[in-house]
Amino acid sequence: DDAGLQHSLQSLGVDYLSKPASRIGLGEAVRDAASKAVKLPQDNERNLLIAEDMPAVREVLTRQLEVLGVKATFVENGREALFAVRSGEYSVLITDLHMPEMDGYALVKAVRADDVDLGRHMPVIALTADVQIAQRQVYMGHGFDECILKPVSLGQMRRLLVRWGFLGADNAEPVKTNISAPRKNLSAIDREAMIEQMGAFDDDAIEMLKMFVDMTAPVMERLSKAAEASDLHDLKEAAHSLKGAARSACLNALGDIAAQIQDEAEDGHCSPDRIVQVQSEFTRAQQEIAAL
Repeated sequence: DDAGLQHSLQSLGVDYLSKPASRIGLGEAVRDAASKAVKLPQDNERNLLIAEDMPAVREVLTRQLEVLGVKATFVENGREALFAVRSGEYSVLITDLHMPEMDGYALVKAVRADDVDLGRHMPVIALTADVQIAQRQVYMGHGFDECILKPVSLGQMRRLLVRWGFLGADNAEPVKTNISAPRKNLSAIDREAMIEQMGAFDDDAIEMLKMFVDMTAPVMERLSKAAEASDLHDLKEAAHSLKGAARSACLNALGDIAAQIQDEAEDGHCSPDRIVQVQSEFTRAQQEIAAL
C-alpha cells in the first residue's frame, strides 16, 4: 500500500501486486503487461502529445524533453488535446487532470469512446500530483494506461519515454547531470531537486525559475481573490495549480503550503494565516530568484 514505492516501481517499468495477491489481481497484471507490449508505435509513428494548462509545468517538461532529445507538441486543455488526437498524428498522449474547458477525465473518456469506433487503443498517461490517482486500480479504472506523479524527475521522464518507444533501451541509463550546483544556500529553492529534475542547476534552470515568477503571478492573484471572497471552490483550484507549478519548479516549500490550502479548501475552510504564509513564501521565492 506504499504509494511512493509503487510509483517508483512504475517509473522503472515494473508492474506489481500487493500481498496477498488474488487470482483476479494476477490476471489483471498479466493482461496489462500483455496490452502494453503491443502498444508501442513504429519508429515513424512516434509523435508525443502533452496536455498541460500550467505554463510553468509546460516549461519544465519542455526542458526535460530537450535534454532527452525528444520532441513533443503541447496543448493547454483537454478540448485542444482531443482535437489533436483526432487528427491521427499522435501515438501517445500525456495529460494533466485538472484543466479548463475539458479536464483529463473527460478527455480520456472521449478518447476511449473514439477507440471503440476506430478499433484502436490510444495510450493515455495521466500526469498528476494526486498520489491517490497513482494507484493502479484507480487510474486504470478511469481509462488511463499509466500514471506519473508531479513533479516529474528527469529520470522518471526518461524511463517513461523508453517504455513507450520514444527512446531506445540504450537510453535507459541515467542522464549525466551537472552536480556542481552553486553553494549559496537559497532555502526557497531545492537545488538538489532541480539537478534531479533538469539535469543541472545552470543558466537554463535559472531562466526557467525566472519565467516561473511571471507565469505564476496570475495564479497567486486568483488564489488571493478567492480567499478574500471565501470562494472555496476557486481557492481549491488555484491552490492545486500553484502546488503543481511550484513543485515542478522545485520551490517545494511554496508547493507544500499550496497543498495545505488545497486540503483545507476541500474540507470546507481556509485559515487566513495560511494565505499570509503562501503570499510570504511566494515573495521570498521571487526575491531569491531575482538574486540568482
